[in-house]
Amino acid sequence: MTSLLESLSSKVGTIVEIAKTLGNAELMLEIGELQMRLADLKIEHAALKDENRELKAEAENEKNNPLVYDGEVYRCNDGHAFCPGCHDGNRKRVHLKKGWYTLGISSSPIWNCPICKNTFSRQDN
Repeated sequence: MTSLLESLSSKVGTIVEIAKTLGNAELMLEIGELQMRLADLKIEHAALKDENRELKAEAENEKNNPLVYDGEVYRCNDGHAFCPGCHDGNRKRVHLKKGWYTLGISSSPIWNCPICKNTFSRQDN
């Protein structure tokens, strides 16, 4: 795709030179619009390449460090806990933060999700 965009840019440049030689203002205006659309395509192409790179990295991470649901939260090989709501809903790995839930004089350990604000009981005091 990159070589196609480069080839199109080159062709448009050649057409610009021909249009200048002809002195056709209307043709130059149309070529200007074509150049703007080509620039938009290049920007979109770059954004899609970045997104593709990120998705490949996520897939590789998922393959090398899969998450396992333990009945409460997702965990990876190193024991870190991840929010099941964010993972199931958006396929995002959101680290859960340790916290405490206090009611009266007793408190119990919980996990907090910084994104969706869900809480989960925690067994690892």
